[in-house]
Amino acid sequence: PNFGIDSTGYGALLDELHKFIDQKLAYGKAQQTGLTQDSLFIKAKKWEQKQAMLRQLYREKVEKQIEITEEEIREAFVRHNIELHVRHLFTKDAERAQGLYDQLQEGASFEGLASQIYNDTSLANNGGDLGW
Repeated sequence: PNFGIDSTGYGALLDELHKFIDQKLAYGKAQQTGLTQDSLFIKAKKWEQKQAMLRQLYREKVEKQIEITEEEIREAFVRHNIELHVRHLFTKDAERAQGLYDQLQEGASFEGLASQIYNDTSLANNGGDLGW
């Protein structure tokens, strides 16, 4: 199992999006100045396209084949002396869980949401904090 660990992740997706936007802006500027006909520009564009294809091939053929066990994750945490401070929001209703997630994405306070949803006063008062 991969335990929900997505090596591409949201951050990587944003990075790729920013790269794409930067490339489009650079290409537009190059077109305006006539550089798109320059042989160096053409070579650089072909190289970038090749790199993009290799990244996609790697994601499709290599990353999808990698499976990380829970034991490997635990060993990595121990080896790198990583500690996690865990808080959680829990609901039995998937629709409500999605609503909570959406509120967090919109900037809602984790602690505030926890104080609203928990009947358990200790979890409500500590913002869903499970500790280290």
